[in-house]
Amino acid sequence: MKPEYTDALIEAFLDVTPDSRGAPGNIRFDLYQAIEAPNTLVLFERWENVAAHEAHLAQDYNAPVSAVMADALEEPLSPATRILAVDASE
Repeated sequence: MKPEYTDALIEAFLDVTPDSRGAPGNIRFDLYQAIEAPNTLVLFERWENVAAHEAHLAQDYNAPVSAVMADALEEPLSPATRILAVDASE
């Protein structure tokens, strides 16, 4: 991410965290900042299913994150940066 946007994006995520965690189907919503690369953020989300995640992404409360992210990323998000997985331990 571009360094000048790191704080703004963290703040935007902090603003949406309560709504995201309270969204139907949400299990986890955690934002991590790399210690040795502070302009690297990892958003770890766990949802009951893909439909719940898609419904969450469509909510208006995500608009501030989307607005900051549009300018903040060094490279645009792509399908390769979104990884959907299932818990293999269950």
